[in-house]
Amino acid sequence: MPSIRAVKEVLKAAANCATISYPYGPPAHLPEGFRGRLQIDPEKCIACGACAMVCASGAMQRMEGDAKVGVKVEYPKCIFCGQCRDSCPTQSITLTTEFALTSDRLDELVLQNELEVAKCQICGKPIASKKQLEWGLQNVLNKINPTIKQVIQQDAAKYLNLCIECRRSHSVELKIHTVKYV
Repeated sequence: MPSIRAVKEVLKAAANCATISYPYGPPAHLPEGFRGRLQIDPEKCIACGACAMVCASGAMQRMEGDAKVGVKVEYPKCIFCGQCRDSCPTQSITLTTEFALTSDRLDELVLQNELEVAKCQICGKPIASKKQLEWGLQNVLNKINPTIKQVIQQDAAKYLNLCIECRRSHSVELKIHTVKYV
């Protein structure tokens, strides 16, 4: 049998409710830096797959196809660690403050971003997204010595749309071999 003191404590605690009446009451106060549902900005995403490589829970996967490449996020698997956001080279991933991720429709719990794939001009094998190739070229051109920038642009026009195997086997005949820079 509970003591009178225990009953008083229970009644006092019940009078001063410590929780909010979510989802019916006012929205919860979220601290700064709260990590909720992630979003991918399709304008910035290059579908490189860096986010999928570091995803600890396997919620992010890189999709590869003959016509499209992309990234798929399964929200029920996500642990909201933020590693995907930190590893994204284009800062296309943001974590929102949205934490209520319930739905009775599976398509609301999956996010996909697909981009057109670039294919090798010689063998036809998929290489990467066209956007990723363009982004990589711009990064290189922004960071190299301006005296060789024009030569690199000319070479890039020849080899950017070649897979690694075709670059290796055709580099001498296409005159894109790195020996000329030595």
